[in-house]
Amino acid sequence: LLPVYQLQLAPNLPLVELDKVQIQQVLINIMRNSIEAVEENSNMSELRITIKTSFNGKNEMSVTLSDNGPG
Repeated sequence: LLPVYQLQLAPNLPLVELDKVQIQQVLINIMRNSIEAVEENSNMSELRITIKTSFNGKNEMSVTLSDNGPG
């Protein structure tokens, strides 16, 4: 089962200071959890993972990951 990734990235996001390795590891772990959950649910034909970014204009940025898996 190969996941289908959808990116919904907000335009003109400001640069932020963060640990590149740590954020990559967090995102990889969350995506791996999504894939494993769907693989356990054999009646699903497709895994969709959506990664969305947003910025509220007040120095707050968010990254949201969602999937169509169970739970």
